[in-house]
Formats: sequence, structure tokens, C-alpha cells
Amino acid sequence: AAAAASSASSSVAADCSGREHLELWGLLVQAGGDNDQPTAADCCRSCREYEPSLDVGGGAQCNAWVWHPVSKECWLKHQSADDLRHSVARVAQAGSPAVPWHSGVNLEVKPCADCVPPAVYSGCKYKDV
Repeated sequence: AAAAASSASSSVAADCSGREHLELWGLLVQAGGDNDQPTAADCCRSCREYEPSLDVGGGAQCNAWVWHPVSKECWLKHQSADDLRHSVARVAQAGSPAVPWHSGVNLEVKPCADCVPPAVYSGCKYKDV
């Protein structure tokens, strides 16, 4: 019975930390309208597989995700270290049935491959007008 209650409280895969009826906030790294996922577990995987880019949040990685069970939108977000610690605690608590979202955290650190500055800086180039 305890296992059934546990699986009812969270519909994400065992390797994903998530909670039904919880909406986490953060800096947007990928909009949900561009990232439909069939399940909360797939949304978590999308967050884990997200490749940070210098063009998005200065290389911010996805460490929080939010999935809607009706629209299937999966919003990928980045939280500061303090906010992430708070979110880890919130994921461990029961969510509010009034909140339709499923949310979770991704604690895996993934470096931003294209955030390394070039070895040689050649300065700005101007074109005569």
C-alpha cells in the first residue's frame, strides 16, 4: 500500500526528482510551447538532456522543469543555488491539488561547452559605411 501511495504522489521515473501539483519557478532556458513531452518523466529527461548554450542565460543549465498534464508543455528552467536548495525541499513535500503542474529538479551539473572564451581575441571588426 505504501508503494502505491508513493507512486500516486509522483508520476516521474525513479531517476527523476519530481512532484505532482507543484510549480517551480526560475530563469527560462526553453519554453514549453517548443518542448511538448508526453509525460512528466519525459520532461525530466528533457531537462537532463538539455545542452547549455552561451546564448541562453549565459550558459545556464536546466536544473528545474515544469510539465503540464493537459497541454503536455515542458518548461525548462534554471534556478540559483539558493532557489534550487529550496526547490529540493519543496519537491520532498506534498503538492497542492489546486496546482495542475508537475515539477522537479535536476541536480546533475552539465558544463556549457560553448561558454569557453576563445584563446585568441582579434578585437571588433568594423565595416566602413
